[in-house]
Amino acid sequence: KMEYVFKPKAYYKLMVHCISHPHHSSIGLLLGKITKDGSIDNTIVDVVPLFHLQPLAPLMESSLALVHSYLMEEVGDVQMVGVYYSSDDKNSSMASIIRQKSIKICEKLSQNAILVSQCCEQLDDPKSHTLMANVSNNSNDFKKEVKVEVDDSCLKVLNGMLAKIEAESALPQLYDMDDHFEDPAKDFMNQLFEKEMG
Repeated sequence: KMEYVFKPKAYYKLMVHCISHPHHSSIGLLLGKITKDGSIDNTIVDVVPLFHLQPLAPLMESSLALVHSYLMEEVGDVQMVGVYYSSDDKNSSMASIIRQKSIKICEKLSQNAILVSQCCEQLDDPKSHTLMANVSNNSNDFKKEVKVEVDDSCLKVLNGMLAKIEAESALPQLYDMDDHFEDPAKDFMNQLFEKEMG
């Protein structure tokens, strides 16, 4: 069974994005490297938070182009390799819509793209990294499950974050593309967030 490993930076950004918008569905991009044979390396090195509101198609296209341009100019060897999404109720019609939108983005990226869902209902379990991943089974249904690996040290940091939220209602500041389009000074790559997280 395939396994994908999340680097701490990628995991923290994904989780803070999803936790910051508990009553909305969040969508973001997974970043990694493509091997010479066209397959995706098994390490997710970073993520780009896209939206926490329902994105319109033109905004989605603009966002993908903006991220692609940034990666080509500033990073070079990292590409968009998949999509993550969250929903406060995986059985709701909204969750189904968000999953379908996420699959549509995956189809634009690569036939080997990864689809990761963040399960809010598992946040109460301190041993769960709350992520589930799927890849396409040559029919674009994204029903083939793959394993996700997150280091135990990341879970400790996440649990500390959750405790801090409960005590202070505070989270590290993280911006997504919704925020960037509202104010271009808000960095969708969240380099300041990375410094704060160490």
